[in-house]
Amino acid sequence: MKKSHTILIGFCAFAFRLWVGWYALLHPEAAGNPDAVGYHQLAAALTHGQFPSLFRTPGYPLFLAMLGATSADHIAAALIAQMLLDSLTAVLLAAITLRLFGNERAALLAGMFYAFCPVMARLCAYILSEPLAIFLIVAAVYLALGARSRWSIALQIACWFAATMARPSFVLLPLMVGGLVLLHPQFRAVWKSQVAVVGMYLLLVLSWVGFNYVRAGQAILSTNPQVSYYIYEPPMVRLVDQLSWPQYIRLAVLNPPEYDRQFAVQEKAIAHQVVADVPPPDNLWFMKDDLHAIQETGAKAGALIDGRGLTVLGIHLVGVVQSMRPVWNSANAINRALDALRILLLPLAIWLLAKRRQWWLLGLLLVWTAYALLPPGPVGAWRFRSLAEPVFSLTLAVALASMTSILSAQWSRKIQEDEIVS
Repeated sequence: MKKSHTILIGFCAFAFRLWVGWYALLHPEAAGNPDAVGYHQLAAALTHGQFPSLFRTPGYPLFLAMLGATSADHIAAALIAQMLLDSLTAVLLAAITLRLFGNERAALLAGMFYAFCPVMARLCAYILSEPLAIFLIVAAVYLALGARSRWSIALQIACWFAATMARPSFVLLPLMVGGLVLLHPQFRAVWKSQVAVVGMYLLLVLSWVGFNYVRAGQAILSTNPQVSYYIYEPPMVRLVDQLSWPQYIRLAVLNPPEYDRQFAVQEKAIAHQVVADVPPPDNLWFMKDDLHAIQETGAKAGALIDGRGLTVLGIHLVGVVQSMRPVWNSANAINRALDALRILLLPLAIWLLAKRRQWWLLGLLLVWTAYALLPPGPVGAWRFRSLAEPVFSLTLAVALASMTSILSAQWSRKIQEDEIVS
């Protein structure tokens, strides 16, 4: 990729993130959120050689600890680091596009689409693990498509494992990416290195599971999926039963404040129902590191939606729509316009790629988007799109590059025909 393109993408990405996150740098309380409190506590614990949580994995708290962000008062360095890493993600995405398609124009467009992604720019201004995890994933994909030296393979394994330690829900991505890479005609010959990467990665994941078994008696990666399931699924199923599907969809997609209010009511009711012996807090998060409470509560909460598989799938699909909905409560009109344009262009891009028979890229988009948006659950949110945003940028860039190539060829042909006639 041209050096000038690399510099342009990196500069635009960092400038945009700095502009979006400037208020958070001046007012650290703006970067706070419910998750941030726990991250700061774990970062402080790591500075003393401790990690007491089973709910969180240590990747992001370690990142904060290394940058001194052990409280909400010392986050400037962490926010700047996130902006820089996410800017580098834009550059790596452009390089990936060039390796996959050999098109300099598509590579530049992919980098710029990601550089001006409002979702990622906003996430860089919060104490949340997504920017770090997305950087590690994109770096791992870049290495998977690049050199085959032992060092690059080792670094790829480290990136995958670090991404999983930042966001354990990404645990299956290396298997998925390995398969998609091997389906691409250009990279089928690298199957040995990908098998080695996946094998070593799984060993590292199993070592963390073993560590949790030694310290807590349970072979788990994280308690986050179980706790999230007990919190979100039963309340949403009950809300569907009380409202009906049309009302539920209308409320979830078009009236988020009222939806959140009604969800909170159901969540509290479920919490009191499944923990009947002792009055619980307002929700079930209190049990996130208590394995006995998780098992006991899980059995009771699961019984509430036993045999309701289709309803659960339905509320997850509605959650996908919620996540894809443009971010209307963004900081300003520019972010709202950029996000709306990005979402509205996706169907057009998919149509163009289907006409050009870009089946591999469309398969990547389908599988990756499903993995990114379905598991987070029925309470969709703009931040869940973070994992999908690199592939959205890639899809939009390749489609636009293909369209401009077609238009350019047609224009050149018309000029030649006019010259022949004249």
